[in-house]
Amino acid sequence: SEPVSLDFMSRLAESKTLAARMRGLQEVPLSAVLLQDRGFHLNMLDAFQGMFPIIDPAVARKISHGIADVCRCLQAAQPNIRYAQGSQICRQVAEQVQAEL
Repeated sequence: SEPVSLDFMSRLAESKTLAARMRGLQEVPLSAVLLQDRGFHLNMLDAFQGMFPIIDPAVARKISHGIADVCRCLQAAQPNIRYAQGSQICRQVAEQVQAEL
C-alpha cells in the first residue's frame, strides 16, 4: 500500500456529490495482517531466504514498510526499535522504519 496523495484527498474534498455523503475518511495500511491484539505478520513467505545469508534490499524494504504500517495503525510515530548490537540486518530495517515514519 502507498499513502494517498494530497492531490487525491483535495479532489475528494472538493467533490460536490461525494462530500455530502462522506463524514470521514481514514486510510488503513493493509501490508500487515493482524493475528491477535498483540500480534501481526507481514505475509512474506520468502523473508528468511531474502535476508540470510545476504540481505536482499527489496525484502528489507518490504519488511520495513510493513513494520512502518503497523506503527501507523498503532499511531506510534516514534517507536523504540530494539535489536542486537551486531545485527546489520536489524539495524538496516530499523533505520528504514524510522526514515519512513
